[in-house]
Amino acid sequence: MAAKKNDKQDAGNALNNQEEIAQSRDELLFAINAAELATWDLNPVTFKFSGNNRLKEWFGLTQDQDIDLSVATNAIAAKDRMRVSEAIQYAMQFVSGGIYNIEYTIVNAISGVERTVLARGKALFDDRQVVTRFNGILQDITEEKASRSALVDAEERARLAADAVDLGTYDMNLITGVMMTSARFDAIFGFDRKVARSKFVGAIHPDDLGIRINAHRRSVETGRLFYEVRVVWPNSEIHWVRVEGKIYYNDSIRPVRIIGTVLDISDRKFAEEELMQINKKLEIALEEQKELQRQKDDFIGIASHELKTPVTSIKAYTQVLAKILNQKGDVREASMMQKMDAQLNRLTSLIGDLLDVTKMNSGRLQFNDAHFNFLDMLNFVIEDLQRTTERHTLIQNFENIGSVFADQERIGQVLTNLISNAIKYSPGATEINISCSVQGDEVVVCVEDHGIGIPEDKLNRVFEQFYRVSGNMQHTFPGLGLGLYISSEIIKREGGRLWANSVEGKGSTFCFSLPLSR
Repeated sequence: MAAKKNDKQDAGNALNNQEEIAQSRDELLFAINAAELATWDLNPVTFKFSGNNRLKEWFGLTQDQDIDLSVATNAIAAKDRMRVSEAIQYAMQFVSGGIYNIEYTIVNAISGVERTVLARGKALFDDRQVVTRFNGILQDITEEKASRSALVDAEERARLAADAVDLGTYDMNLITGVMMTSARFDAIFGFDRKVARSKFVGAIHPDDLGIRINAHRRSVETGRLFYEVRVVWPNSEIHWVRVEGKIYYNDSIRPVRIIGTVLDISDRKFAEEELMQINKKLEIALEEQKELQRQKDDFIGIASHELKTPVTSIKAYTQVLAKILNQKGDVREASMMQKMDAQLNRLTSLIGDLLDVTKMNSGRLQFNDAHFNFLDMLNFVIEDLQRTTERHTLIQNFENIGSVFADQERIGQVLTNLISNAIKYSPGATEINISCSVQGDEVVVCVEDHGIGIPEDKLNRVFEQFYRVSGNMQHTFPGLGLGLYISSEIIKREGGRLWANSVEGKGSTFCFSLPLSR
């Protein structure tokens, strides 16, 4: 009874965790949509982007399209293209700290609409300082940049106008303390009539008085006065002003006069403050996105680990029952147990894949590299897989390779996945060709089948996490779309390459290479 109660409690806790994760995901998506952000995730292996619909709309792509890095680069304005490429490459180097922050212009390939964006992102690295993830957000700052540009132009015109027609000007005698001001100067400080100099000083926001004092002290040495402060108008409105001036000295090099201008810069300052608030929200949204990803990985890892133990126990009981039934002569029931055992093997493999993916995403996948006889490993895996199929013959064509330095178990995992896929996706064929050769300073292994093949436009995506080729035929084959992703990550981390060639309806060839010496 206690065990059943604990099981119900565990199930309830798992359900609550799922609901909390779903709620966090919904809140993150709401924040991203509310801020009108585009999100992106660059695969450091394939150099392809995935992103939300807003990102694809900006780049002029259809909603079911992922983004090749070259396509994204082509959408960037020519004047910014090289700078952005260099920033991406640098961010994916460990010395950069993974920080990516750059402003550039993109041109929609379909509509021709130009858009200025602020890209912010973060690259993550594993223990070997190899980049494993690179994602972030894009913010459309077209209007903000236009506003800033217009404001800069307006300020320049105001300067010229002030110099030409005495707007927003002052002339102060530093000996007597008497200051003459223009009507525009008075208006900037919120006064509609002439007032004493102390009124102007008193209008400065109390928190900014120190800025004015320090600026005046520096001006005695530099001969130039410059500062920006808030002023509080008589009606309590707050405005930002920029004060500039030039110091004039007597023959004794004593400052005796200062002439300058004042400019209302409230619009720019408020725009900057608003932009800072937006950036802060973006940073929070990005952190929430990272936390959501971490929670997802943690959940998958915990769930997979918790499933592994009971599945192992069920498999053991199944094998014992099959043996007992065979001894009793219950052939039909024993056969059913054997089928159940096969399905448990498949479930165990799926759980193992999920665990591997979570370890990869967190940089915790362990490799035990050592020298081993490569052909012995190939023969062992092929002999083991040949027992699993009566229809297919695994044909070998090997050169003498010798020893390779890598993780034998992980390389065997890759080979097992490629051969298993070849068997699974060629139900009408009878032969699987496996070759091994030395090409330059690499050993190359290829697995060729004569099965259903892969469409050319989907071939480059087969190594993506959770990706499965769409189509009526492909949906008849089970799987999570993790095997090739895991294989590509293993080969990449062992210093090799994994690639594929395929003709739809005729078959596929998957190859991987490993360095002969490391």
